[in-house]
Amino acid sequence: MSKLELGPSDAYEGINRLSNVICTGLMKVPGVNKVDLADALYARYHEDAMIHVYFANGQTMRILVDYKSLVTPNRVETLIRKYQPENEKYYRSSHECGTTTCDAGEVELWLVGSPKLSPAVQKRLQAAGLSYADLAGNLMIRSDRVLVIIEGKNIKFKNNGKRTDLFKRSSVKSRYVLRILLEQPERTWLLKDLARESEVSIGQAHKVLKVLMDKEYAIHTPSGYHLNYPSLLFKEWSNEINTTPAQKTEYYAMASISEIEQVVEKYALKNNVLFAFTGLSGAARIAPTVRYNRVHIYYSGDLSNLAEQNGWKTVSSGSNVTVNSILDAQLLTLKHHYSEKHVVPVSQLILDLYSLAGRGEEAAESVLKEVYGYNGR
Repeated sequence: MSKLELGPSDAYEGINRLSNVICTGLMKVPGVNKVDLADALYARYHEDAMIHVYFANGQTMRILVDYKSLVTPNRVETLIRKYQPENEKYYRSSHECGTTTCDAGEVELWLVGSPKLSPAVQKRLQAAGLSYADLAGNLMIRSDRVLVIIEGKNIKFKNNGKRTDLFKRSSVKSRYVLRILLEQPERTWLLKDLARESEVSIGQAHKVLKVLMDKEYAIHTPSGYHLNYPSLLFKEWSNEINTTPAQKTEYYAMASISEIEQVVEKYALKNNVLFAFTGLSGAARIAPTVRYNRVHIYYSGDLSNLAEQNGWKTVSSGSNVTVNSILDAQLLTLKHHYSEKHVVPVSQLILDLYSLAGRGEEAAESVLKEVYGYNGR
């Protein structure tokens, strides 16, 4: 993916590029005959760009672009309040325009434009019904005459700030904070409480929260901090952490899946070692929607004796037992907020599920819905 050289202060270039994105997207819509970018001289509502759309049935639409160099969670709520009064839907018919240049039958709507709109911000704008566009090509235009939705596109900018390693597999302290937040996603946190329960410094907790707020995954209110769109946070975290392969040992056992799991559990309890099911084994204990033929576990002890006693063979392919290396001390000791104590924290479970080929993603979505009641947010 090529990177775009466009700084936050390059508003003029950004508006021109954004206008082209909008015009290109609209020309692909059936029934649209022509799209024109109006001269800035005709601006009447302090818009940054004005686009005329001409339909084959003779109707017209005017799009007023409000360009923002950055759309943060606080700003997106301000924009929604600005453009969605209780009795309006972001457009005015010609008789409400109050100007002589508003042609009969023409519809006007406001569109928020920015160099980059995060998936969380796009979801919020969609939910509010506010039209938007960014330079990656993500676009939503909604009026009584047209509906255009293009999403899932991404863009990178050169010199766009300090790089964060928040989601890297090596970022142990950050992972502690993320797990605590995701174990109680509805909770509003004071910074000192989050730091204490995460067993990190206040500075480290604040650092994580700042990154999450920059990415629109957390919001700061007078009452404290709380998560915003946790399922999107899971997606980005899994995409980043799973670029580095996890360390694991693969075995083949001549037994059924349920028999293998019982052997692991009995052996761990007898020898006083920590363990937890993950992957599809963990998902089956929380949201049993996917059938599976492999046991996935984290295990804090030496499994060589267990493997030898039960005839497990170390293999490089065709395994039915996967033992993951312990990532950190918190992984097997964090207090759960759901009933299955021999399952890894739900955040780690979902990350591991997203890393699995086959039906791992389906199982992850089932766990999200079961534990948090998420529906794509």
